[in-house]
Amino acid sequence: GMKVEGAQTFEINTMMLSRSGGYEGVGFAAPSNIVRTVYEHIRAHGRVRRGDIGVRAQSITPELAAGLALPRDRGVVIADVVPRSPAAIAGVEVGEIVLALDGKPMENGRQLQVGLYRRFVGDVVQLDVLRDGRTVRIPVAMTERQDPLIGLKAGADARRNLVARLGILGVALDPRVGGLMPALRSVQGVVVVSTVSGVLDAKDGGLAPGDVIRGVNRTPVTALDQLRAALDGIGPGQPLVLHLERQGELRFLSVVAD
Repeated sequence: GMKVEGAQTFEINTMMLSRSGGYEGVGFAAPSNIVRTVYEHIRAHGRVRRGDIGVRAQSITPELAAGLALPRDRGVVIADVVPRSPAAIAGVEVGEIVLALDGKPMENGRQLQVGLYRRFVGDVVQLDVLRDGRTVRIPVAMTERQDPLIGLKAGADARRNLVARLGILGVALDPRVGGLMPALRSVQGVVVVSTVSGVLDAKDGGLAPGDVIRGVNRTPVTALDQLRAALDGIGPGQPLVLHLERQGELRFLSVVAD
C-alpha cells in the first residue's frame, strides 16, 4: 500500500543537475499555498520556472569548522558557487557562512536549499553572510534553473506513470529519455522522474529522482508494466531488492515490502 498525505500538503520533488553530472533531489512537504503558486506557474508558463542562484550549501560540522578555520561550528557554509551564476556576480564566495535568507536565520544547508527552492525566476533574495567578522547583506537575483528532465516531468502522467508500491513516477528508458540524462551505463530500465513523500525517500536510503531501476530481485526490468508485474509477484514481508544505477554507479537497494 502507499501512504498519501492529507489534502493540505503534498510532495514536490525536482531534479537539479549538479556540475558533477549527478542528481540532487530536493523534496519537502509543500503547504497548499506553495502548491497553488506552482500550479499558477505551470498554467502561465507550461512549466515551473524555478529560480536558481548557483550555490551549493552545506551544514557546518565541528570537523568542517576546525579544518576550514571557520568562526563558528554550526550553521551553513557555501561549498560551491557556480561561475557566472547570480551568486558569483553578486560576490558570494566559497567558504562564506550564510547567516540568514531574507532575514530568516539559517541553521543547516538543507534549510537554505529548501528556502531557495521555494523562490521563482525574477525574485531577488537577500543573503546575510559573515565576512571579516561582520554581517553583510547581499541581494541576489534569481535566474532560471536548468533542469534536464523538465520535459520528462511535464510528460509524465501521474495515473499512467505511478508505481504505487515504490511511491514513484517512472518512465521507461529509451533513446529520447537517455539523451536528456548525463552519461548512462544503462540501455534499459525505468527512470525515476519523481518520488512521493514518505514512501521511499532518498534521504532515508530510498529512491531519488534520476535513479534508473534496472532490475527487481534477479529479474531485469525494461518497461513500467514489467516493473509493476515484478513487484506484484513479491508478497508482503518477502525480500525485495532493486538493482539501480545512480550517478553512474550500480548499486543494490533493499526495500521492505509492505
